[in-house]
Amino acid sequence: MNPSSQGRNCDAGTMDLLQRQDAFSIPSVKICRELFRVYFKYVHKHYPILDRRDFACRYADPTNPPSFLLLQAVLFMGSGHCDVSVLKDAGFKSRYDARLALFKRTKALYDLDYESDKLTICQSLFLMSFWWNSPTDQKDTWHWLGNSISLALTIGMHRDTHNSDMSLRDQRLWKKIWWSLFTEDKHAAAALGRPVHIRLRDCDVEQLHESDFEEEPAPDPEIFGVQERVDILYVLFLSELSKIVERIIDKSFNAHDKTLAAQADTLQLCEEWLLDWERRLPPELHLSRSGECVWTGMLHIAHCWFRILTHRSRTPENPSSPSRSTSHQVAMNAANRMVRIIEEVLSSSAINQCPIHVIPALFAAMSMHTQHICSGDPVREQLGSVKIRLSMIALRELQSTWPVSGWIFLLFTKIIRRIRDTDDYPPANNNNNNTNNNNNNSSDAVTEAAVQADTVGVGGGGGGGGGESGMPPPETPTHSHVQITPGGNVVGWDPHGISMPLNFSTDWSGVTDGDLCLDPEFDFMIGTPRTSTPRIPRPNFYNP
Repeated sequence: MNPSSQGRNCDAGTMDLLQRQDAFSIPSVKICRELFRVYFKYVHKHYPILDRRDFACRYADPTNPPSFLLLQAVLFMGSGHCDVSVLKDAGFKSRYDARLALFKRTKALYDLDYESDKLTICQSLFLMSFWWNSPTDQKDTWHWLGNSISLALTIGMHRDTHNSDMSLRDQRLWKKIWWSLFTEDKHAAAALGRPVHIRLRDCDVEQLHESDFEEEPAPDPEIFGVQERVDILYVLFLSELSKIVERIIDKSFNAHDKTLAAQADTLQLCEEWLLDWERRLPPELHLSRSGECVWTGMLHIAHCWFRILTHRSRTPENPSSPSRSTSHQVAMNAANRMVRIIEEVLSSSAINQCPIHVIPALFAAMSMHTQHICSGDPVREQLGSVKIRLSMIALRELQSTWPVSGWIFLLFTKIIRRIRDTDDYPPANNNNNNTNNNNNNSSDAVTEAAVQADTVGVGGGGGGGGGESGMPPPETPTHSHVQITPGGNVVGWDPHGISMPLNFSTDWSGVTDGDLCLDPEFDFMIGTPRTSTPRIPRPNFYNP
């Protein structure tokens, strides 16, 4: 592959700079083929943004090779799911080192405008959006995803192409790219508690159909894969689910419409849509099949996540109302179901196949189970501890592929420690007659500092449940919350929230304890609150 044949807009100085940044360094053919195999087995099935046959043919054609930008982006994504021995054979010390290096190569090509084709840039930016190296990164997932969506809008991808002169093959590719962007936009907005980039009312692209996935077989199917019906159904129903999520997000994170009655009506309608979506699932995607196909499990994890989001956002004026109690139970059932699916995935050693939406989904489930730990009921406390510990195992296993998982792991380690710290929180009162007094004591012990939604604490959409958990409910459901103990320690989490604290104003060094972290094996021991905190050197979360 000749770099100068593609970078026609780059002068000699730019090409020299790209060479010095290793932007044109490609692993051996053997390693590339393995990364392609992994990409089309794990990434493409979730987000079918490439023309499989075109990519395979161009890789084998030295006269018409694929774009260096897109090639590096595909290698970057494949490096997150392959066996680490493949990356070490390529000269990288760890998976983290490999992913960071491949991302930097992709970013260098983008930053210096090496690629001129807008569709290729859009595809590459979308793949780049799955890298988030640090909570303090300015150019994070939201940034890259927003750029990809902006470029898609620029070329008109949000409009119906039936009356255009595009080939049927290109029309189908555009639809698959657009709905991949649409779906990931909803996942990112739900995870971070932000407004969506794309609204249904602004586009008229037809919903995906099975016929859109008809394609000629790619050469070398052992490397570039083949289309399977369950993969098609997964993408179809995931995109349908994302349409419902837009309405949920609109009501959960709306900064202006604070009428609780109107919110409750809309969210009840969303719940009906979620139930109808589940009823319409074909047999291949039924929950009972989640142990046979990891994608079926991932689909139901997303569904559980959005049911939690729906029901934790319902905050009637009467905290003891039946609707609130019912919503709490529905959300808790969804969290329990999610943990059961995760247990199956862990048992089958398929955890590194999981897409990134599993992490915010786990965060939502863990937020529910933490309420059990705070409940004062010994049985519920033990059950909550067991389920959070299982979720923490999943986060630990995911962290080499998705660094954000390591941040959430550290955050919850500290949350559990502080919840169990009798110096910061009064002991729960098991006497039902004194429940109100216990809640009042908790309210006195914990000062809530509201942070506007644009800083995205963990409160996101708000939600109820304070009376049941023995901790004070948020005073302003539309705001995020930081909890500050009388001693001045920042807990940095609202147990009623469902958005991840990734743009949190609190210093992350306070969450991760500088260069030390807590021993999760100790923190999840069930029994009386600890009196001392053993510390161990912080593990390298980026090594496999």
